[in-house]
Amino acid sequence: MRTFRTLILAAVLTLAGAQALQAFLNQYGSLSPSGKATTLFETYQIVDGYRYYTSGAEDRPRGIIGIRKDYELRSSLWAEIPADSKVLEKSVRGLREGARDMREFPAGSEILEPDGTLIGYWYSDKKAAVVKMLGEKIVEIHPPSTGRDGSGQGAGSG
Repeated sequence: MRTFRTLILAAVLTLAGAQALQAFLNQYGSLSPSGKATTLFETYQIVDGYRYYTSGAEDRPRGIIGIRKDYELRSSLWAEIPADSKVLEKSVRGLREGARDMREFPAGSEILEPDGTLIGYWYSDKKAAVVKMLGEKIVEIHPPSTGRDGSGQGAGSG
């Protein structure tokens, strides 16, 4: 009888752990490499219904994102830029110049909710980011960093 109780307890704990893990994972979206996203940025196309943001130095951003207007981006690490093709061109050129100096190659990705719903587009030489859903249509996206410590500071800088 004691073995049976132990098995039942183990099964209940396993199910509870699996549910907790699933709830945790349901908070996180992803980036999915996308030729369409790369083309949108590299041809400076503004998509109707999107807001645009950069992260990093204004003249050499580390990343550029376009987020659907029905989503709220929560982060002080991204600066909104005008949805204008000339402004986007300047940002893309600056990002590509900075990436070239580091022998990196920028590319686009789709930013997706955990269920695969499109939130927006990402452009950077970094191909991974934390995409966390904070609520319904409220997203936090960690910008690309250059330092190993995630500070955005390159190795050996101040």
